[in-house]
Amino acid sequence: MMVPDPYLNPSLWRQMNIGALYTIDPDGTVHPGDSKSAASVYRPASLIPTFVLCRISESTKRLDNGLTLDEVASGAWGKLHLVMGSGSTIGALMSVSSEVFGSCHRTPDGVHLVRPLDASSLVAPVTKPLFSFKTFRSFRIGPADDDAAPHDLMLTAKKRWFRKRNNPKFLGFSKDDKL
Repeated sequence: MMVPDPYLNPSLWRQMNIGALYTIDPDGTVHPGDSKSAASVYRPASLIPTFVLCRISESTKRLDNGLTLDEVASGAWGKLHLVMGSGSTIGALMSVSSEVFGSCHRTPDGVHLVRPLDASSLVAPVTKPLFSFKTFRSFRIGPADDDAAPHDLMLTAKKRWFRKRNNPKFLGFSKDDKL
């Protein structure tokens, strides 16, 4: 899937909050994950986003020369790109293959893309790191022995909110991690 030019516009990335996940619906509507509005964060589960964005760097100077994409991971679930500005990482952008997933659950700190149930879903799922960079983490959740099988996908952004959770290690963070 090609990433449309509006999602590589520096003005879009300039207004994003650091470490917040933004989902983009098929109609192009952008929903910030760190919004205080329940309607913006808790979207219908059947509405699968086409893109998920996360700004990682707070540098605005790197946005001046335009943005490029660097693909870091791909699979049946879609493609994960680093958004680069002047040779440095600005953020992460994931293009989602919506036909693979049955539902999407958004929370203030993450996006969980869930695949439909099948025979391999009955096996105890294992969390496998997919990609991480600074405050952004992504995981595949699925069968331990078969990487070709469809997996759920979990995207998270490390924010202060995690430190008050009962079990932050489930999301790949320890108490000693610094921002």
